[in-house]
Amino acid sequence: MRLIVEEGYHRGVEYQLASGLAVLGRGEECTLQLFDESVSRQHARLLVGEQAARVEDLNSRNRTLLNGVPVSRAELLDGDRLSLGSVRFVVVLPPFRARAVSEEGATAAVDAETQALRAPGLSMLPGLRDDELIAESPAMRAFASQLERWASGEQCLLLRGELGSGRRTWARGLHRLSPRRRGPWIVFECARVPVDQQLEELFGRVGASPGANRSGLLTQAHEGSLLLADVEHLGRAAQEGLLAFLRSTRRLRLLASCGPQEVELASSLLPELLTMLRAAELRLPALRQRGFDAILLARAFLERCGGPPRHLSQAAVERLAGYAWPGNVGELRRVVELAALRATGAQVMPEALALG
Repeated sequence: MRLIVEEGYHRGVEYQLASGLAVLGRGEECTLQLFDESVSRQHARLLVGEQAARVEDLNSRNRTLLNGVPVSRAELLDGDRLSLGSVRFVVVLPPFRARAVSEEGATAAVDAETQALRAPGLSMLPGLRDDELIAESPAMRAFASQLERWASGEQCLLLRGELGSGRRTWARGLHRLSPRRRGPWIVFECARVPVDQQLEELFGRVGASPGANRSGLLTQAHEGSLLLADVEHLGRAAQEGLLAFLRSTRRLRLLASCGPQEVELASSLLPELLTMLRAAELRLPALRQRGFDAILLARAFLERCGGPPRHLSQAAVERLAGYAWPGNVGELRRVVELAALRATGAQVMPEALALG
């Protein structure tokens, strides 16, 4: 790969980096030494393979920026702007082949680890690949750490967050990290099922003949996990049946998700049921509380849109970073997918972003 200095010390100078590991910084021990006071002694490292390339910040004083966004670890794409302190490079990447070089420099077959390296951000849950799990903000690091700790348990868990914040995605992530991950994952949409049908959906039906019998979701989730999505919309009869079920021996893990409003939740559920459901409780931060996670997510969504390769312009990055995202991650995904359709070139410009 090549790094061309666009701004800062030795502007216009071009550096050629071979495949493998390279450390960038002011120190004499660095692969690429940068004589600039704004650059830390060991500022960042680059891992360049034949399949992908990435950058990792080394706890630098002035941070590492990719297209104007502070990153800890991120994929590099051709044409990216990589900034270390006041030194900004243009990244020029060769066409990648189907094999990758490890940090030790040995060639290895492309596997799941390489696929994770290619993502524009890194999943906060180890071993799981899902665009919506990408995050680097302190708020999401704390949330993911708590979720990982609760994943190994068997108690009920209540996941709270705003609409569109990714409650279902993170609940499924917990299931996939849990001892019940080989069992079924079932979601019951409380708000979409009429109240007079909820009891039958959960517990099933015994018909006049064996062929008329129908198993409920609680039975279908045996040895797995059942998510009660929007649990505040669960009717009284279903609540009473669920409460009786929770008092008995059960062979599944029950999860529930709801909005952030405590008053609405307390007024909707039986007190004893609410107490049992919130044996463990997690609060998912809204996207506006997650700093530059919006940019990491936007890049991931854009990469999955298909069609010709596109990337966000610096102006688009600034527009996305300055938006409040009332619809959270769900709104961001829709905006990016529409922008990919409206973009007329390799760059997504601000005018392609349909923001309120």
